[in-house]
Amino acid sequence: MPEAVPDAPADDDAEGAAEAVEGEEEERPEHEPCHPLDKIWLPTYTDENTQDAKHDWCLKTGIIRNQSGEEARPRGFWVAVLHKLQRRLAKESDKTRMTGQLTDAQERIILHELDALEGFYDRWWRTESSQVHKFVQVVKKWRPDVSERVIVDTITRMW
Repeated sequence: MPEAVPDAPADDDAEGAAEAVEGEEEERPEHEPCHPLDKIWLPTYTDENTQDAKHDWCLKTGIIRNQSGEEARPRGFWVAVLHKLQRRLAKESDKTRMTGQLTDAQERIILHELDALEGFYDRWWRTESSQVHKFVQVVKKWRPDVSERVIVDTITRMW
């Protein structure tokens, strides 16, 4: 019988990984806004009917501040969306037996991938619509059987 490695017991490995992902907090980059006289004129939106506005930019990173009115959601919001999606898929799988449930492991993998995306929770420059787009991409990567409509509908019910 092979001996277990003392540093990594097999039984606690899955639980330790779950605690590491759930316990991680996004390190918020400290943005230092530029002086008001150094603000730059840029479009507020990227559509045809846009107006220009003065935008802050970070002296440390050079990132331009988002002033579109959309603000990124924190990590807790996306955790709640995944739990709601998990419950919704469980209900649908009980009724139709067409879609499998979203497992806890898949949920942790999706959260880990969202955490790894650069600036996903950064309210300085990230918009909520760009978060929704990335969230749908990540969920579809791990669960291609779940439609984009179901994912977006679950998100909009959280608002």
